[in-house]
Amino acid sequence: MAPVNRQAPKIALIGATGTVGRLLAAALTTRAVAWRALVRDPPRARGLLGTAGELAAADLARPETLPGALEGVERLYLATDVQPDTVALQRAAIRAAREAGVRHVVKLSNLGADPRSDFLNARWHGESERELEASGLAWTFLRPHYFMDNLLVYAPALKAGGELFGPAPATRISPIDARDIAAVGAAALCEPGHEGCAYDLTGPAGVSFGEIAAGVSTALGRPVRVVALPPAEMRRRLVAAGRPDWYAGTLALLYGMYEAGGWDAVSDAVARVRGRPPIAFPQFLADHARAFREA
Repeated sequence: MAPVNRQAPKIALIGATGTVGRLLAAALTTRAVAWRALVRDPPRARGLLGTAGELAAADLARPETLPGALEGVERLYLATDVQPDTVALQRAAIRAAREAGVRHVVKLSNLGADPRSDFLNARWHGESERELEASGLAWTFLRPHYFMDNLLVYAPALKAGGELFGPAPATRISPIDARDIAAVGAAALCEPGHEGCAYDLTGPAGVSFGEIAAGVSTALGRPVRVVALPPAEMRRRLVAAGRPDWYAGTLALLYGMYEAGGWDAVSDAVARVRGRPPIAFPQFLADHARAFREA
């Protein structure tokens, strides 16, 4: 690995310990670009991120912790968990970035982001996008589809129960590997020409939920079938399992949106930005074969 170029513009990451954030931190390290992660729990973050990069203790819920952590930063990656306070937390980050002299913010958003959407994830991200556009800062929006990597989180439950809850098996989407999201994010942070761009990020082809279940079945070494539930029943089960009502409702709505169709469209954004096709679903399964086997 090349030595880090300490003269490179300082990049800060909010959300570095997330699925995309960890891959983005690794991608920046591979590029020999210095970065700083703003984290609530530095010891935990160090365990997740390894020895590369700086860590700064900061919390979006405590805006007074942000100015020092953003000192000298020119470009910022912004990602937060999707929660009812998402817009407020991202607003705090955007305001602190502007006051600290940050020039460019690369925001992890959501496919279909729109402040008028009935789907809460899309609405909250749409509202945050408007906040960033109005800030006067340069911006880039990463709008990914369904993460293939979600299946790694679900793998232990799928291996134990053999059931993938979702829309009808024939329902098609175009999921994306988080490595591709991180690759586009790294390009936007390190290379010129991405300011003012909103990238819809998908995989290279539509995949049905039945095909997803079949692929996961092979990876896990046990049958997995799709169990399609009506939205009301899915919401009831999620709430019974301890999920917040807002989360249960928005996930049920999302699967209903998928079933209505139109979510298997394919974007060329990864190919345009990175000069190669996005990772296909079979390749994702092959690359993570060990993780599925050990789930």
